[in-house]
Amino acid sequence: ESELLDMTPLDIKPEFDEDAFRAMIDPLRRGEHSTLRFQTVHRHRDGHPVPVEVFLQYVETPGDTPRFVAIVVDISERRRGEAALRASEAQLEEAQAIAHLGSWDLDLATGKANWSREEYRLLGYTPGEVEAGVEAFLARVHPDDLDRVRTEMQAAMTRDSGEYRVEHRVALPDGMERIVLEQGRVRFDDARRPLHMVGTTLDVTETRRAERELEAHRHRLEALVAERTREVRD
Repeated sequence: ESELLDMTPLDIKPEFDEDAFRAMIDPLRRGEHSTLRFQTVHRHRDGHPVPVEVFLQYVETPGDTPRFVAIVVDISERRRGEAALRASEAQLEEAQAIAHLGSWDLDLATGKANWSREEYRLLGYTPGEVEAGVEAFLARVHPDDLDRVRTEMQAAMTRDSGEYRVEHRVALPDGMERIVLEQGRVRFDDARRPLHMVGTTLDVTETRRAERELEAHRHRLEALVAERTREVRD
C-alpha cells in the first residue's frame, strides 16, 4: 500500500506523459464533468498489463485540499468474456455462411428486426445496407408469394405452437430468384399477446433445382421405357 501511495498515474500507465494526463483531467477541474469514466491498461507490479475501468472524480471540500478520487476496476475477466463472445459470434457467422442459413428476430410492436449477416445476404442485401425489419423483408419476397407469406406469418400468431413454415421465392436486385425455406416462432406474453417472432431462413435453391432435374430425368426414363415397350409389342 505504501508503495502504491508513492506512485503517480504516470508510473502505473507509463505511456501517459504529463501533458496528456493533464489534458484528460482538466475538464474535471474546470467543472465541465462531474465524473470521468474510461477504460485503459495499467501495468501490474510484475510488469504484465492489466485492463481496467477507471472512475475518476475531482473533489473540492471547503477547508481541504482539492483531490482526485479514483475507483479502478480490474476488467480482465470481462475482456476475456468479450473475446470469447466475439469468437463465438464469428464461428456462428461462418457456420451460417457455409450452411446458407440466416437467423432473425422481429419486434412485432415496432416492426424492427435483427438479422444475421447471412440473413442480409439471403435477401439480397449487403449487411447493414438497410434497416432490418418487416418492410425490408417483404420488399424482397416475390410478388406472387407475398400474400401466402403474410398469411402464414399472421396464422402463427393464432396457433398454440406459435410456429409457421413457408417456402417462397426471393426476388433479387439483379433479376434472379432465390428459393428459401422460412421457419418462425412467435413469443407471447403471459396474456398470449404476441411480442416477438424469431426464426431462420434456409437457402433451398440448389436443392429444388436438383429435385426438378431429377424429376425431369425420371420423366425422360419413363418416356424411354414406354417407347421401348411399344416397339417390343409392335
